[in-house]
Amino acid sequence: MILDVVSNAAKYKGLMAGLDRVFDMMANTDFGSRPDGRCEFDGDKLYYIVMSAQTRPVREGLFETHQKYIDVQYVLAGKELIGWEFEDRLKVHTPYDEQKDACLYKAPRSLTLLGVNSGMFGVFFPSDAHMPLVHKGKAQQIKKVVFKVKVE
Repeated sequence: MILDVVSNAAKYKGLMAGLDRVFDMMANTDFGSRPDGRCEFDGDKLYYIVMSAQTRPVREGLFETHQKYIDVQYVLAGKELIGWEFEDRLKVHTPYDEQKDACLYKAPRSLTLLGVNSGMFGVFFPSDAHMPLVHKGKAQQIKKVVFKVKVE
């Protein structure tokens, strides 16, 4: 898992070609003016989803993992918390669905919450269970881009 600000994205270049392309796009694209929705960038190898959403209470969240794709979650406006845990420490809530490329897990009583503000991104690899779009206290309206990078 990686959590950082976009201005540091170039430091992670060389991990894999798909991530390099995402880091370049984050640095050189005005996603804030893009409408919500899915955009194909390189077929099933790399695509992204622009979304506006409201955070929900942590107690309502579920963790997720993906086998086929790495998630890069980039917050454009607002603030969210993203829960993080190793997948092997969680109990399955909904078994892996190959079509959705997702397995859902129950949140444990004790969990790590990452504060992700505007201009920050998180990279979640297949072993990184993550619970996006949550808050403690007051709901937040956010706009973000979720990049899907096919695992090579």
